[in-house]
Amino acid sequence: MKETKKIRLYKWIVPIAVLVIFVLIELLIRITVPPADSSSEIDLAPLYMFNKIEKKDGTWFQIIGNYNIINKNILFREIPEPGVFRVFILGGSAAQGWPHPPNETFSYYLEKTLNRINPSRKTEVINCAVHGYASYRVLQVFEQIKKFHPDLIIVWCGNNEFLEERSFNDNNFSQVLRRVAGKIRTVQVLNKLIFPPAKLGRDLNVAGTFWKKTRKEALSLRADEKKYANVRKIYTQSISQIVGEAKEKGIQVMLMTVPVNLRDWQPNVAKLNGSKKDSIIWYNHFFKGRGFMLKNQFDSSYKEFKLASKIQPENADSWFWMGKAAEQLEDTINAYVYFKHACDLDMNPFRAVSAFNDSLRSIALKYEILLFDAEKILRRNAQGGIPGFDLFLDYVHPSKSGNIHLCAEAAEIINNMPQFNAYHKTKLYTNEIRDWFNDGYSDNSDFLLQTHCFSLCCLTHQYNSAIMIGNKILQQKIPENFSNQEIFDKLRLGIDAFQHRISVDEKLYLNEHVSKDEVDLANKKMNEFYNTFYPYGTF
Repeated sequence: MKETKKIRLYKWIVPIAVLVIFVLIELLIRITVPPADSSSEIDLAPLYMFNKIEKKDGTWFQIIGNYNIINKNILFREIPEPGVFRVFILGGSAAQGWPHPPNETFSYYLEKTLNRINPSRKTEVINCAVHGYASYRVLQVFEQIKKFHPDLIIVWCGNNEFLEERSFNDNNFSQVLRRVAGKIRTVQVLNKLIFPPAKLGRDLNVAGTFWKKTRKEALSLRADEKKYANVRKIYTQSISQIVGEAKEKGIQVMLMTVPVNLRDWQPNVAKLNGSKKDSIIWYNHFFKGRGFMLKNQFDSSYKEFKLASKIQPENADSWFWMGKAAEQLEDTINAYVYFKHACDLDMNPFRAVSAFNDSLRSIALKYEILLFDAEKILRRNAQGGIPGFDLFLDYVHPSKSGNIHLCAEAAEIINNMPQFNAYHKTKLYTNEIRDWFNDGYSDNSDFLLQTHCFSLCCLTHQYNSAIMIGNKILQQKIPENFSNQEIFDKLRLGIDAFQHRISVDEKLYLNEHVSKDEVDLANKKMNEFYNTFYPYGTF
């Protein structure tokens, strides 16, 4: 009988003891280990972006290293002066202003415009965007700047999400643990020990990886549906965390959709699915479509591309050229749809995918914060409603005109914020703001900017665009202090190689005879050019 009572007692004591030990461990972890958040799924190198400087008038911070390649002298007080309206801009190179000079960027225009329309209150716009940064790294920047008393944070990112190589933790049991981990910190720690987070590399100079992503081949992060879903998930989590933490601290956030060049930027990689027979049928329709385009027979061309898109519905090239044909037929509504679909189907995306902009709209709605729909704004101001080189320098970096359009709309949104304390709620017009910044600067006459754009076109195999920009550079006046002969060799050799390649391709599209010698010469010129100037760009 006594033995039975002991066993019963142990049955009570052991579970209670285990529970008490677990509770104590949980309390200890809660005291000593920071809580996990969405970024805990990602293994990132620590970011040290600011250098602290003590001055007589207080503590200042400066952006260090290569984190801002446009303006290396960004310096601001830790605590803003009384009455100052402080704005931080976060994102990648488009938000940073590359490749414009410092006083021809969106952030510069915005600061000057806000101070002009509300002179009673000083506004400072601090650009903390970093070349090549994706959302999870923008989150890292946010974690550092939120202590600098921002009144508004503008987030402009979404086209660098596929830049870095990474691995994902797709273990199903780990996913279950992660859901439980939202409540229990001990499970968070165990899950991280047993199932390490996604690896994203430890190199903070992310822009350097760009050169390794320029090969004309499918990027696994986009081509693999499971990886693609994970990229979208981390993007949504990172932006949501920025917004959630900002709201808790009373910081206003303005999410900015990412506009891109749809009309004049061809998909980098278009994939073919299905059988060999389907691919042959697709090629026949596609080649006929290109041939009809060259003959200006746009109705026939449109029909061929439409047939091609039905055979291979996930091929980006079919949709892009169908957009070109529709545009020539003055069907700009459908042309826009086709161009956008081509962008979304690009298997090596440097432009923002529609799903990411849709995520931003959903997050803004969910958290009831400001949405700056830059994608729709530039579409409204684009030629035929389809953004191209009229508003962009390349695939995602706005031209001066594009930046001024964005500035006008952003300034008007901010002007109506209660926190901005503007006495007059005025309507801002792009032409008016353009007059304010009519300083004689022109994108077309900026020699260094145009050479950057030419290189970018070469790297991403945009041959027609490279020829157009290269010829424009050779026709303009060369700066007196410019002595780099290599750039002129690159321009001439590149233009010659691309023109030869396009000439051969056009003959093939027109079913004209092309000799083996012509093909060999075209291949030789292309290989020599890329091996000399862009070894990562060969394919």
